[in-house]
Amino acid sequence: MHTWCADEGITFECRAPYTEEQNGGAERSRRTLMDRSRAMQLEASLPPSLGPEAFLAAGYALNRTPNEQLGWKTPYEIAYGKPPSLTHMHIYGCKTYTLDKRIKRGDKLAPRASIGHLVGYNSTNIY
Repeated sequence: MHTWCADEGITFECRAPYTEEQNGGAERSRRTLMDRSRAMQLEASLPPSLGPEAFLAAGYALNRTPNEQLGWKTPYEIAYGKPPSLTHMHIYGCKTYTLDKRIKRGDKLAPRASIGHLVGYNSTNIY
């Protein structure tokens, strides 16, 4: 780790144990993600066991949110040089319908999908 940091021109500094105050930026980022993920999970009425998924989804959304410190650009835009596509973004916890191809087509009124909830984003077309 020290070698990689030195090669990249990064100054590696450890903080003293049990003094989170020395790591203010990272602690504030963690708190922002925790607050957003908690709000998302409560609004979606999902079980607490999906907390890690809410945390990841909050980070995904935060990286696609404009920031004043970045000149109203998104972190994604700064990293990749182009604005992110938001067409695949849906409300966290919204109902999803998954086609079940094993269901026979004999009954026209029978359901052909399983109902679920959106709990995260893996890609631009995978939830």
